[in-house]
Order: sequence, then C-alpha cells, then structure tokens
Amino acid sequence: MGLYDKVFDGFDRLIRFLLYGLALSISFGNAPVEIFANSSAVLFLLESLCRLVLNPAETRVYVKDDFFRRPVFIAVVCYVVWNILSAVMSVDVAQSRGAVFTKLLEGVLIFFACLFHIRKREHLRIFAGLFLFGALIAVIDGIYQWFFGVDFIRGSSLHFRGAGDRVSAAFKHSNGFGGYLICVLPVIMTLFFSKRKQTVEDCPTCRNPVFLCDSKFYLLGMLILGLCALGLTFSRGAWLGLFVALCFLSFKTKKIFLSVLAIVIIFSSVFFPLFLSKRPVSLDHATAGPGYFFSWDFFKEAGSGRDRFWNDALHMAMEHPFFGFGLNTYTEALRGHPDARQGFYAHNCYLQMAAEIGFAGLAVFLAVLIVFWREFFQKLRYVEDEFLLNMVWGMGAGFMAFLVHAFFDTTMYSVQLGMMHWLFMGLILAVFRMERPVCGD
Repeated sequence: MGLYDKVFDGFDRLIRFLLYGLALSISFGNAPVEIFANSSAVLFLLESLCRLVLNPAETRVYVKDDFFRRPVFIAVVCYVVWNILSAVMSVDVAQSRGAVFTKLLEGVLIFFACLFHIRKREHLRIFAGLFLFGALIAVIDGIYQWFFGVDFIRGSSLHFRGAGDRVSAAFKHSNGFGGYLICVLPVIMTLFFSKRKQTVEDCPTCRNPVFLCDSKFYLLGMLILGLCALGLTFSRGAWLGLFVALCFLSFKTKKIFLSVLAIVIIFSSVFFPLFLSKRPVSLDHATAGPGYFFSWDFFKEAGSGRDRFWNDALHMAMEHPFFGFGLNTYTEALRGHPDARQGFYAHNCYLQMAAEIGFAGLAVFLAVLIVFWREFFQKLRYVEDEFLLNMVWGMGAGFMAFLVHAFFDTTMYSVQLGMMHWLFMGLILAVFRMERPVCGD
C-alpha cells in the first residue's frame, strides 16, 4: 500500500471512528454531539477536496457512481442550493450565511459520510451497538431522574424549565428526549424479533460485551426500560410518532404485529391515566361527545399553545412565500411581529422551515423525503442479510416516527437531534449499497 492509499485509508478509519462517536454521544448533550458531528463533517469535506486535488481521474470515476444519478441525490443537491439562495435573499444575510455552513451542510455532509464510509455489515453493527449503548445510558438516566428528581449526567431536575414532572435525561427538554427514544425503540424491536441466531464466528464484534449483538435479554430489557422512559416524558407528539412507527413495523411480520398490539394496549393503560394526573386537561366540553377529543377545540386546549405558534409561523411564511425570511432567522423575525406569541420556535419543523426558506423550499425538502421513501420501498425487498434487513426496517420506522414528531416540535432544529434524519437516511442508503452486488442492481 502506497502513501496515497495509506493517507486515505487513515481518512476512512478516522471518519468512521467519528461517526461511531456521534452514535454514542447523542444521548449525552450538545457539546459531544457538536464535537463529533462537526469533526466528521469537516474531515469528510477535507477528504473529498484532497481526492479532487490529488487524483482528479479517481474523482471522475467516483462521480460516475450510480448513486449520483439517482433522484435522491439530485433532490438533496436541490435542497442545498435552495437554502443557499434563501440565505442570499435573507433579511439577515450574515446570520443565514453562517447557518448554511454550521447547520445545513453539517447534516448533509454527515449524510454522505455515512453513505460512503459505513460500507460493510460490520461497520453498521458497531454503529448500532454504540447507538444502543448510548440509548441505554440515556434511558437509565431518565428513570433515575424520575425517582431521584435529577439526572446524573447534566444534573437536570424534573422541573427543568417548567416542564413539570417529566423526565428529560440529558436533553434540554422532555420532548427532545422523547424524540430521541422514538428513533431508538423501533431499532431495538426489529433486532429483538430477529429470526436468525447470530454466532460469535459470524460477528467478531459480538465478543465485546458492550455490543451484545445477539442478546435477547439485553434487547428486551432495553425495550421495556425505553418504553417506560418514553412514557415518563409525557410527550404526546413522541407517543404519536412511536404509534405510527409501530404501525409501520406491524407490516413486517405477524409476530411483530401481535407484539405491537400488546405494547400499545399496555402502554396506553399505564401512561394515559398517569398523564392525566400529571398534565391535566380540562374536560368541560367532553359532554359534547367523543368527537370532541378529535376536534380542533380539544387540540387548542391540550396543545400547550401550539395553535398560536403554528398560526404565527404560517402568517410569517405567507409574508415571504418563495424564499422565506432566511435560514436561522425565525426567532429574530418573530420579534418583529408584536401580535405574535413570543417564542423561540414554531413547534412544527415544517412550518418553521416554510417561514425560513419559503413554501418553495419546504416543497423541495418534502421532495427529498418522497424520493427517499420511494427508494426505500423499492430496495427493501432486495436486502437479504438478516441483520441488515432488521436495521433497515428499524431505522426506517424510527425515521418515520421522527418525521411525525417533527410536526409537533422543532427536533430538526435541535443540536442533539438536528442531524438525526440525515444520519438515518445516510445509513439506510448505505445498506442498499452494501446489498447492491447481491441483488444485481
């Protein structure tokens, strides 16, 4: 191996190490996430530029890769270009320009880093092991916080920022913790219901007790504790997101469908009464009939003011429907509307996105999701490896739950969770590239 190959092999290993660190660090707070996310994104960009300068011929071969002609790549590029145009037209060009590099491109570069550096089954297994181990720490931290009033990672109390008796673990808010758990729980479920027993010979990583690749006891314990921690967040948006994810998983096998049914029944019977006692909602209008609980009036009463937040964001988006106010300008722009309910976020990622980059920009982002899911369902049937198939189902369900929860909160604008959708998209598409020689695509 020559010097050139050794240098880029070092790049490859280091970027993958940083992605592993990111998988583990999400549950520990903003600082470690920023360190690993920024480092992996910058290093991937540096590697790409070095390849372009040092070996243009290799770069041309690289660009001829089939992925670069797929609709999902074209849609992602269009989304990036639109954000740059919106930043140029922003009401605060300096702030939007900075956000393009510190927020948007970071997530996109992580997407490509996962796509091109998680190349083997073993890479994904290590990533999953660290991701679930970090989740285990977060879940234990959340349950500890419920019983002792403070979490042991950041020292956050149950009443942190007026959240009430709700667990948040090392996240800034209970809703953020809930958004994290609904990404993790579907992965745990699909691995737990795996049909094939993995041997140590099949997976050298299994020798390391941290990963516990095939421990049903470990996965079952995580599933139970994770559901308990999610229930104690009392995040209704996260609960709904998990319900949608479980419905999605129920199509995988009949065994999972029955388990999903049991989980929904037990979870509802335990946590809904507790929710009503901790976060009471006036039921004065309940005499109007059961339809009231599905009405806009009930949502306004139970939605913690989201109807006002959404209305403000919608009106802001209508003021600049094409390019929006500019990336990362929502809070500042909101202060210029004296009639608006003053808050930092819209509590709806899609409406906040419309306000910042316009309805046209939101349409481009939705196009990214549409072409991604189209590719997901097209390629899913070609994945033959048991572990990879379970990971694709689990990450797909977790991603779907994340998108549902994003309708009720601004998880995409969170430091800890903001890159989660790019991370899962990159990993899922990376699996399809691993399986490409098998399916003959």
